[in-house]
Amino acid sequence: MIPFARRLAIAGVAAQALAGCAPEVAPVPFDPSTFCDAQAQLTAAEETFAKPRKQNVALELSAPYMPTKVEARGAAAMGPPGDLRMILLGPGGATALDLWLHDGRFRFEIPALGRILRGDRATPPEKKKGLPVDFLRWWMLDPMRGELLSASHDASGTHFVLRDGAAYVSATIAPDGQVTAVRTTWAESGEKLDEETVAATRLGCGHVEYHQASTELAVKATCESESSDVPARAFSDPDASSP
Repeated sequence: MIPFARRLAIAGVAAQALAGCAPEVAPVPFDPSTFCDAQAQLTAAEETFAKPRKQNVALELSAPYMPTKVEARGAAAMGPPGDLRMILLGPGGATALDLWLHDGRFRFEIPALGRILRGDRATPPEKKKGLPVDFLRWWMLDPMRGELLSASHDASGTHFVLRDGAAYVSATIAPDGQVTAVRTTWAESGEKLDEETVAATRLGCGHVEYHQASTELAVKATCESESSDVPARAFSDPDASSP
């Protein structure tokens, strides 16, 4: 039987070879101890994000194609692995937006405009302009999702390279808990499809700033409080529950 440390070393070499298939993913020297520590951090994060939770949030959206910056606050309920419901109110107290996510599908309602938009994972970014769907699906449901390809550690923190389907995530968790990450999605041809970046005060409830290259959408979100009080009906399809 191959010793555990040796199996880790083999896995690390193979992972770095796979990482080399995607542009901009540079291999790093493999250290089994660092790899194990990084995997433990990911496991802890996965366990935290696997629990249903509700957050009171303030959200700010802006993009060149939007007539004005949108500011709203309200609540978001998360039911991992793929359920999310967010209802935000505008300055006058009316519903500014109502977003529902389930198993890759989304429904986005803007009552003031009388608009309801639906889509799924296959919906191209240009069809989701102004909608923070990709941000919420990634950051609020499972920001460290993916297969760990490589890990390193230095004075600035622990650095991860993860593969999540067609996307590669390069992330750093600093000693004080701050998180920076770049998520790059590639086509099979090697063409870069999109790049998303986040800078957050921490994983979970905190402040995060997000930018999506394909749409130039910028999001600033602040979690003001968090609880485990999540009603199951929050994740029902709003249209399916209508008379």
